[in-house]
Amino acid sequence: MSLELNKIAAAVLTGGVVAMASGFVADLLVSPHAPEEPVYTVATKEGSGGGSGGSGGSGGEEQAPDLATLLANASASEGESGVRACQACHSFEEGGANKVGPHLFNVVGREIASVDGFGYSSALKGKEGEWTYKKLDAWLENPSGWASGTSMSYPGIKDAEKRADVILYLREQSNNPPPLPEPEQQSADASGSDEGANGEQASDSSGDTQSGDSGSGDSGAGETQSAKADASGGGSGGGSELEQQIASADPSAGKSAVAVCSACHSFEKGGPNKVGPNLYNVLNHKIASHDGFNYSDALKSKEGEWNLEKMDAWLENPNEFASGNRMTYPGVKDAQKRHNIIAYMLQQSENAGGN
Repeated sequence: MSLELNKIAAAVLTGGVVAMASGFVADLLVSPHAPEEPVYTVATKEGSGGGSGGSGGSGGEEQAPDLATLLANASASEGESGVRACQACHSFEEGGANKVGPHLFNVVGREIASVDGFGYSSALKGKEGEWTYKKLDAWLENPSGWASGTSMSYPGIKDAEKRADVILYLREQSNNPPPLPEPEQQSADASGSDEGANGEQASDSSGDTQSGDSGSGDSGAGETQSAKADASGGGSGGGSELEQQIASADPSAGKSAVAVCSACHSFEKGGPNKVGPNLYNVLNHKIASHDGFNYSDALKSKEGEWNLEKMDAWLENPNEFASGNRMTYPGVKDAQKRHNIIAYMLQQSENAGGN
């Protein structure tokens, strides 16, 4: 028995020695070492800084438009609808009374917490300076976050576009509001684009116009006479009332309004097609006819030319004018802004002199 046990022990010992020797040999042959940096890295996105008064991180890869761009595309009429619930606590008309909250006429550019006869919270009294567009945006987004301890319990407006509509409405309720900020080209690039394989979308490319650029309507009143000449000479097809409205519009304000569209459209003679078609000479020319641009079937099916009436309808509601087009922008709801844009587009045409 002892001989059998010795054989078994010898076999086990031999197996262990062989295993150890194999490990040493493997180390010598392979010489593995850990890399200083991991081979596979996990892609992460940098959170956006929240831009204009804190809009939080953008959920996608695109940056949220800056406040100036949002204001340029805002609608004061939508903003008026947005503040209806606020009328229980605030008045907005000139000479309006203080209620639970102070009157808000002339609030844009006014010193913070400065309305006579209203008892502000210490949180607002501690804020310095005027109600700038940026401060109003931050306040409207999160009142208690911007002025901790404020007595206003309203949770704020989380939608940046709705805040811009409200701010634009507040701006209209002012005798002498400060000028709107200029949109940044970078934000135009971020907001303009990547929607369909054929190109026509986001900013308003599809038809041949730029509805996505609702326009600030805030630049000076220059070139009105030129717009009148253009409207009377080249604005075929729109009713006489519409022609008169466009003739009295401000093309310089329209030019400011479409500044954010330059990421997707060119406006100068001979300009290239981009995400959307070149828009020079678009008025009084056949719909969906610009050479080299691939239009949606919805626009290809439209007959006739871009006259004033059709352009106004397209800018107001692209999906209603051409159901099924690829442009997702809801349109320019403010009639005056549409007319300013059309007046500018009339200038960007061969017969701009009104021949």
